[in-house]
Amino acid sequence: MRQIGTHELHKCIRWIMTLTNHAYLPDIIPIHYHLEGRANGFEAKVYILILLFIATVLFIGPTIANNFHLVFSDPLEISSDKTVRQYTNATRMIGYLLVLIHFA
Repeated sequence: MRQIGTHELHKCIRWIMTLTNHAYLPDIIPIHYHLEGRANGFEAKVYILILLFIATVLFIGPTIANNFHLVFSDPLEISSDKTVRQYTNATRMIGYLLVLIHFA
C-alpha cells in the first residue's frame, strides 16, 4: 500500500475547506476580474464545487495513468532499448502535468 502524497493531501484539504465553508459564501460570487481588480463576471456559489470536481477529475486521470504504464503506451512500435527512456519521459511528463494541475 502506498503512502498518500502531498498532492492527494492538498486535494483532500481543498475539498474539506470548500465543503465546510460553502454554506457561508454569498449566493452569487465573482468569477472574473478586470485588470483593475473589479469583478465583471458572477456565478452561483455551486460553481466552486463544479470547478473543484473538474480539478479533481483532471488530477485522478493522470495519477491512474502513471500507475499503469501500459495505459499510455506509444502508438508506434518502440525498440526495447528505448522503452525505458520513453517510459521515464512519459512518467515525468505526467508528473509535471500533476504539478500544474495542483497549482491551478
